[in-house]
Amino acid sequence: MLFFLSALGIRYLAPDAEGDGTEKVIEAAHQSSGRIKWPVIPIKLVASVITIAFGGSAGKEGPCAQIGGGVSSVFLIYLSLMILTEKSW
Repeated sequence: MLFFLSALGIRYLAPDAEGDGTEKVIEAAHQSSGRIKWPVIPIKLVASVITIAFGGSAGKEGPCAQIGGGVSSVFLIYLSLMILTEKSW
């Protein structure tokens, strides 16, 4: 039941949280100037905890990378420190 709810949360509330986290972080860096939408953070966190806690097949590194990237993206957007433009580094 919880797997179903976490899948629905990802699909409808934060579709960017779907899939492998490291790929999404690299994709955000190359296609959207490093911006990761803020709903990805809590949805990915809850879905990953549910999946791993109940024996689902998931790694810890991908979700950690995406959650960390999302938190840093939100801080940078909030503090207006988005100095790097796309492809400038």
